[in-house]
Amino acid sequence: MRFFFGFVTLVTLVACTHFAERNRHDWIVEAGVRVGPITASSSAQDLRKAFGDAAVVDKEIDVGEEVTEPGHGRL
Repeated sequence: MRFFFGFVTLVTLVACTHFAERNRHDWIVEAGVRVGPITASSSAQDLRKAFGDAAVVDKEIDVGEEVTEPGHGRL
């Protein structure tokens, strides 16, 4: 029985580590170049590929002074 619980714990840890590695971005800021996987030329399709369809929405982005611009945001 002890072996079984140890095995289940090991499998759970490996699965969690794999999931975390697969969904991690570096988020390094390179001024004028990128912030993690996002660059000035990133398209909506690039964002969806990096973060998944459910995490990217098209919406008006508030740019200040009650002015908005069309854009793509993360939920």
